[in-house]
Amino acid sequence: MPPPGWSTTGPRSAGSIREAEAATFTADAGSRPRLLRWQVGLLLPFPPLSLLYLLAVRAEWMRPGFRPVLGLALLPLAALVLGMVALRRRTKVPRQLMLLVAALAEILWALWALAMVGFAIARRSG
Repeated sequence: MPPPGWSTTGPRSAGSIREAEAATFTADAGSRPRLLRWQVGLLLPFPPLSLLYLLAVRAEWMRPGFRPVLGLALLPLAALVLGMVALRRRTKVPRQLMLLVAALAEILWALWALAMVGFAIARRSG
């Protein structure tokens, strides 16, 4: 079945094209909150998990390595990509900008955590 505003040969009129675009816009509205939830879900675990890892390295419960921090850094990176996709769709721009800033802050946190792990590796090696 063709989408609203379209016949089997193409669009009916300029008015029905606008109606079809409005119908598509409202159909996409259901995916927006899901996208925001995904972004928040990707941003939340990184700070506490990276902090726990750094504390475990400092207490010498774990050997320092870059892989855990790099693996955790994929979470805010994925949230950043989702935010860019949402901005391209022009969805709730102020919220998306806030989440993008949070993702960038967490990426900077990841760089700081990588530096701390590097210092821990250097300290361990003598």
